[in-house]
Amino acid sequence: MGAASSLFAAGITYGIAERRWGVALVVAGAGLAAFLLTYMFTKRPTPSAPMPSIQVNPELNQQFNPQFNPTIQIGVPAPDHGAALAEQEKLQREERVLNFMRKVQEGSANQQRHITHLVESVASGTALNFNQAKETLDSLCLKGLLVRSTIEAEGDYVYWLRDAK
Repeated sequence: MGAASSLFAAGITYGIAERRWGVALVVAGAGLAAFLLTYMFTKRPTPSAPMPSIQVNPELNQQFNPQFNPTIQIGVPAPDHGAALAEQEKLQREERVLNFMRKVQEGSANQQRHITHLVESVASGTALNFNQAKETLDSLCLKGLLVRSTIEAEGDYVYWLRDAK
């Protein structure tokens, strides 16, 4: 039926667009004829037999048996050992950086002068990666153990010990 209706619509459209009604009527007529032939020769469904009756088994036990058993657990959460370990690692890194800076200060010829350190030199001297060294140096500055000043280098700061001991 889809092709028949397409032929009919194409004939009408051709007639309107091209003003050649003879050809348009032939195409539309072929579409209409195909539509009528398809309608006449299609098989129509026969009425089906009545539905069979449904028999219920009286022995069937129809009880609701829920499988979902929600529980609520109330308690105090365990202490976070990961945070304590991270804090301990941070303190160890800070101690390592301070020891490195003091060792460099003591090894210099002029112990009265403050020795400046870049993040890269602290990272290589303490076997830390660049980010760990920068975080540790910033933390020590916040604690007042180091002084920093801005420079145009990777890390943006130069650091030195607050008091040269």
